[in-house]
Amino acid sequence: KYLKLKIEALEGKKIIFTNATSKHALKILNILEIRESFDQIVDIKDLEYIPKPDKRSYQKLLACLKLDQEQLKKAIFLEDTVKNLIPAKELGMTTVWIKNSINKHDFIKNFESIDYSFNSINEFLDQIKMRGNNGSR
Repeated sequence: KYLKLKIEALEGKKIIFTNATSKHALKILNILEIRESFDQIVDIKDLEYIPKPDKRSYQKLLACLKLDQEQLKKAIFLEDTVKNLIPAKELGMTTVWIKNSINKHDFIKNFESIDYSFNSINEFLDQIKMRGNNGSR
């Protein structure tokens, strides 16, 4: 319930961009009871089986969502795999790494592609709300 409320409090559209199928993503969202919190799922089939971090998959994402450069500047891209943040940053999105020990080496190599990092999604959601309350980014 906490996660659902926090996600739904965020402004803007919430999109799942996954290398899995939408069927798998929906299964996870249902288990977490947050399926209704997301507006759209862009899955590996939508990407014509070109996975992240291939730059072509990000171009397909932009085409699916019909996003322009101004909208990209307002987008926040959350990811637990550092290498998947690199193309998002190159496109002008704000990037957020959800920390994990598996990707620590990639973080050291590619830290310049990460705008923010948090220990968990809940920590990110708590901080985003705090920033929104005091008027800063």
